[in-house]
Amino acid sequence: MNRIKKHIIYLFLIFFYANCFAQNRISADITVQQLFSNKLLTLHKSIFYTKDGKCITRNIEPEEVITISNHLGEYFAYNTQRNELIYDVGQGYSTKNEPLDVFASAERSDLGLSSLGFSLQGQEIEGKRVIKTFIPKEVEKISKVTMVYENDLPIYCGYYNKKGEEFRQIYYTEYIYFPLFAFPTKITEISLSEKKEKTIRRLTYSNILYDENATSEYFDYQIPSNAKVVKMEVPKK
Repeated sequence: MNRIKKHIIYLFLIFFYANCFAQNRISADITVQQLFSNKLLTLHKSIFYTKDGKCITRNIEPEEVITISNHLGEYFAYNTQRNELIYDVGQGYSTKNEPLDVFASAERSDLGLSSLGFSLQGQEIEGKRVIKTFIPKEVEKISKVTMVYENDLPIYCGYYNKKGEEFRQIYYTEYIYFPLFAFPTKITEISLSEKKEKTIRRLTYSNILYDENATSEYFDYQIPSNAKVVKMEVPKK
């Protein structure tokens, strides 16, 4: 009898973990629009994200390039036409910066600020909105971050420099809801450089598929073993 119980428990655990790991995929199409110096750049790509932090993107214009990155900041970019591979590593590549990763994880409450060394300084309520202020352990480029919430969801985030000037604004709009989290399908970022040059960047997510509906073969994409490794091109100043 004990053997039967153990067998039932074992099968239950297999079923439980199999379902947990099956509920970790998200795919989406993204339109990236960037406006700078009155020039608008538009890019279309597809993204394939898994909860362990692995993120694969497919850009098809002007050439097909498949990128693979993870939480560690490892970055692979494979040009399918040229059979060329670029590899680099750095925190700027970490998928912890990817909105899908942030909103699908426990860090969505403060958009990952706590993991970056920020702490909550205070909060106030204005009508239906809650405004929270976060400060870093050490003031370098950022002196504070102000975040506005509505219905417990972040709708705005403002970054301030040492002089107390706001140099970056991010708006989160048009949320859609999944069983375990909500996600903003439009993210608009307005940045102001030290020379007071403004850049506007908007991410628009569409065709979002979750869990068992996310079945693309790109989740399991492997870069060919015969890909030619080339150096990262550094733009000339």
